[in-house]
Amino acid sequence: MTDTGTMAVLLSEIQRKQWAKKGFYSTKITMGAKETNIKGVLCAAPFFVFLASIYRICLIQRAVLLDSNAPQFLPLLTGIVIICAIAHNLLHGAGWAIIGKAGWDSISFRLNGLMPYCSCYLVLRKGSYLIGTVLPAIVLGVFSMVFLAIYPGTVSMLTLLINFLMAGKDCVIALEIMKSNFTLIGNLPTETGFIGYTKQSAA
Repeated sequence: MTDTGTMAVLLSEIQRKQWAKKGFYSTKITMGAKETNIKGVLCAAPFFVFLASIYRICLIQRAVLLDSNAPQFLPLLTGIVIICAIAHNLLHGAGWAIIGKAGWDSISFRLNGLMPYCSCYLVLRKGSYLIGTVLPAIVLGVFSMVFLAIYPGTVSMLTLLINFLMAGKDCVIALEIMKSNFTLIGNLPTETGFIGYTKQSAA
């Protein structure tokens, strides 16, 4: 585990103890990465299929198509993935820091393998945490659809696909949060899932 990851775990444990003193008990909700990714793909698939159908019916006539066997295709795909991943995590951070009012000092950006990853050190109210979770799906989803309409073709379809796949995983986590009875939500810094906090009832 990286130093940043270790620090995030320590801060998470400290917060759990602090909220316990305030009368909250915490529940750690973990989700298997493989299962979450599969559910994310299934969540994103209907939207992508619908938009791909619109593309084939209405936009293919003016589409700018690239040869997938061309030498520049792989660098192009890599560049799109990197840009989408950075924008995705910046929007997570903005949602938690600005809309959720956690402040930028509470936001951490680091690499998880080769991909950027964003986490929030503070425990937030359920609604505030949800905003930061789904903000990339909303903003990049709308951007991808507008981009496809203005500039249909290989680049915009790849951008749409990548953004929707990334958003699918967030939507799976958001659905788990929404159906829970937690009032506060904390980030799991090194695992897929979250920590839910519920006020203890008086004896």
